[in-house]
Amino acid sequence: MYEYGSTIPDALRSSENPILAELGRRLYFDPNITLNDPYAATLELVMQRTHTLLLPIDYLIHTQHRKNLTRDTYIMREKARGDGALNLEHLQGAFIVLGLGVVVSAITLLMELSYSISKHK
Repeated sequence: MYEYGSTIPDALRSSENPILAELGRRLYFDPNITLNDPYAATLELVMQRTHTLLLPIDYLIHTQHRKNLTRDTYIMREKARGDGALNLEHLQGAFIVLGLGVVVSAITLLMELSYSISKHK
């Protein structure tokens, strides 16, 4: 299980529902998860048929269908990634556009200067 900063396993373990309590006892935090490839190590265990990978969206869709709420509810498939801090990769496009703008501006300035000099001669 990926650590989202929540206490989902603890809440499940303390549930009065025996199925949820058992699920909570079986969940564990996988320390091998990385942000670059979060499920690589876990998928190997799934392929060996020793583990199951449960994602929150799967459980929500299952519950939505089981309770017949498909017409009344919506589920967002978007997932939060990272800590929200911008880095150079996020801003790379902006720097490319800035660089192209500087180049076009410099060419325009040189053309205007050359036109102005040739007109005054």
